[in-house]
Amino acid sequence: MENKQTGSLEFEETFSKMKLDIRFTRTMISTFLILAIIAKVFLKIPISPVVIFLMLIWFCCYFIYQGLIEKSKTSHGLYNIYFRYNINDLLFLTFIIHFLGGAEWLGAIFYILVLVTAGVILPKARAIKLGIIAWFFYTCLILFEYLGIIRHRPLFSLEPGLYQSLSYLGIQILIFIAFFYFVAETAGTFSDTLKARTGQLEKAFQAEEEAKEVLEIRVRARTRELEQLSQSLEEKVDKRTKELQEKIKELEKFQKLVVGRELKMIELKKKLGKKVPKTKLKL
Repeated sequence: MENKQTGSLEFEETFSKMKLDIRFTRTMISTFLILAIIAKVFLKIPISPVVIFLMLIWFCCYFIYQGLIEKSKTSHGLYNIYFRYNINDLLFLTFIIHFLGGAEWLGAIFYILVLVTAGVILPKARAIKLGIIAWFFYTCLILFEYLGIIRHRPLFSLEPGLYQSLSYLGIQILIFIAFFYFVAETAGTFSDTLKARTGQLEKAFQAEEEAKEVLEIRVRARTRELEQLSQSLEEKVDKRTKELQEKIKELEKFQKLVVGRELKMIELKKKLGKKVPKTKLKL
């Protein structure tokens, strides 16, 4: 289990990505909220007030998410919070798609806005799990409408010539302009983040290489110093050894001289003792 503490590289990187995602998603929700109001007021499209209410609640939830993320101290905690609020995003999106008649016109495409950013931040296993949850929510919406458990709420009646309806074309253009923009913005933002991260890693690698070169130079210099010191010590040891050997030789010579002298003295004493006659004293 991951448990990276605050200040670690993984924690800091994940935290910055999540803050970026929160800011981006707030912008996206507010944009679609403005589009919904424009469509309702100016294009006279019968958008349910529930859609606008859900978007407002969804927008406010992101301030709560930000507070929870800032209180987290581990990367594991960040992933848990982010995974949960992405599930909430999918729930909000499913309800909004329902009230906009999305089960009739590929409303599931808007799940991409949630899944793309989640796939960049979350570990692969959790991102796949989130994709399965998105599939489950949309499948439930389709089945519930098909079985009549919930009422289908179409914005437009699918009739020939719908492509000539100004309101239909207007909402399609507005929605897909926003959708394509945010997909491109998401990809571009995280691409810039990746490039910045790559640049940081390159700088760190370059600094590491420079530090390695400096260390190698110091090691070589220290090795030379040690070799010189070792050579100097060997010369001193050799010199001292020679001095000791010379002293030992001198001592050996002195010892031989002294011993020889003593032996000569002993021999001389013996010779003198034989030559001197013993005299007797006459009274």
